[in-house]
Amino acid sequence: MVNDVSVLAELALYVARLPPENPLALRLCSAGATLLGASGGSLTLTSTPGAPFVLATTDRVAEQVESLQEVLGAGPRVEAQRTARPATLVVGDAPDAPSSLAQELRAAVGPLRVSSFPMLVAGAVLGVLSVHTPSEARLTRQDDEALVVASIIGGALLRDVDDDSSTMLSGWPARARVHQATGMVIAQLRVSPDDALTLIRAHAYAQGTTVAAVVSDLLDGRLVLGPGDTST
Repeated sequence: MVNDVSVLAELALYVARLPPENPLALRLCSAGATLLGASGGSLTLTSTPGAPFVLATTDRVAEQVESLQEVLGAGPRVEAQRTARPATLVVGDAPDAPSSLAQELRAAVGPLRVSSFPMLVAGAVLGVLSVHTPSEARLTRQDDEALVVASIIGGALLRDVDDDSSTMLSGWPARARVHQATGMVIAQLRVSPDDALTLIRAHAYAQGTTVAAVVSDLLDGRLVLGPGDTST
């Protein structure tokens, strides 16, 4: 069974190592790709009407992958969005069975493996985390762990977690509790204040609870967002 808190803590450590001036989506994308043992990746928002919106790409390969999937309307990102399940495409050295995307990718970037994981938030697909590796390589995490990573990233991308969050932040005593909990996360993970609050929100989504509940768990010692923690 995947320990969501442990995954969140590892992701936070990777985020903390990245330049804080970079956009949050790019830092989350880079951290997610690194955590999964990938060469790079992309974050795509798919819950809005119209064409999917690419929030971040870490490199030229990820840009090419997303561009070709958008043009052709097919690929692992499209499948992950449609099925709410992981999807993978392997582009080898030799010609594959008829696949326009595989042929175009081989011509554009060479052999590679693309793995896509839906960002599931409150039971809906918010978007997709896609990562790429050399064609012969495998990710360092199993699909169930990668799904947790993607969903945590999805939760972190949402500014308004739930109706309770705005209410909770409206009064001074509640704000003081949030500041105190944020300070605890800063100390535990050595991240910035903004990132600490983002991670509290992400944990709320990953656990299907509210920000207020996570704050209470942190302050009461029931939750520690640190490496190796086994809290649930």
